[in-house]
Amino acid sequence: MGRNKRIRARIRGLERQVRAHEAKIRRELAKRDPDLGLVRHWRKEIEAWRRQLERLKSKLPGKR
Repeated sequence: MGRNKRIRARIRGLERQVRAHEAKIRRELAKRDPDLGLVRHWRKEIEAWRRQLERLKSKLPGKR
């Protein structure tokens, strides 16, 4: 697999993780007594993944 293809695959995987965590946050906040510590943890993970996404996207041709 070429470098760009690996980067695109990693980007898709991270985007999938972000969407899954956003759904978890919505479900948790809809609860009567949400675990805000867990929500905070998921948000930090999402932030880290978004930073990683930006770095990966900058490595693709035409994205600089």
